Amino acid sequence: MIQSSRWVVLLVVLGLPTIAWSQADWKACEAPHDGLLKAGPLDYHVLEPPNVRPETPVVVMVHGLGHDKDGFEGFARGFQLPYRLVLPNAPRRYKKGFSWYRVRCDGSVADVKDSTNRLLALFRVLKKRWPRAGSPYVLGFSQGGVMGMSLAARHPTQVAGVVALSGYLVPLDLHIRKRKGPTPPLWIAHGRKDSVVRFHEGESAAKRFESAGYEVTFVPHARYHAVPPPVVKRAGEWIKARVLKRKGAFAH
Repeated sequence: MIQSSRWVVLLVVLGLPTIAWSQADWKACEAPHDGLLKAGPLDYHVLEPPNVRPETPVVVMVHGLGHDKDGFEGFARGFQLPYRLVLPNAPRRYKKGFSWYRVRCDGSVADVKDSTNRLLALFRVLKKRWPRAGSPYVLGFSQGGVMGMSLAARHPTQVAGVVALSGYLVPLDLHIRKRKGPTPPLWIAHGRKDSVVRFHEGESAAKRFESAGYEVTFVPHARYHAVPPPVVKRAGEWIKARVLKRKGAFAH
């Protein structure tokens, strides 16, 4: 069963909105700021803890619509993870920041595929840079949560685990197939009062993953399109617990 926790908490505003879509609302992608930024690899920077080691785990922190790697750094630090935090920029320009895909238009699915491939290319770079660190964990907010769930649905062997905050499944990923091999665990949180990405979309995503045999923890909270402090703390604790569990498996 999906594990569930409830919180009544203070709001922390963390990002510009990402809008979930239905196919009936799709239109042509016309906004000039939605153009592809460049064809090369994703720009990223790394935050390293004290006493970092070759086997220190990697967590890729995936920002939401309109954010960038620099503006997302404070959010990433809030999880207090003693690991390498990798913060990439999305490939598309969006106003003063970037986006992983154009929203509610006929290019959205192709954009998600493209951005997924770019993240996978980044993972290969990270694996060459830190070969003893293992597969990365992915933590994403809003559009970043969408990308994390898309990776888990279509490339499950490439991630060690996914934390998806205020995200949803795009049409590309609605039919998650059961896999014979291992699948990554997911920790999905969503606000009941979220008017940007509706609560039922996050809840539905959790149920779809569970039906496909994934281990899922679903955490509803009482607030909006944001991540309250207790949810930030709980997500960080979950990643730490998964790292310890993985280390224990490797030791036997």
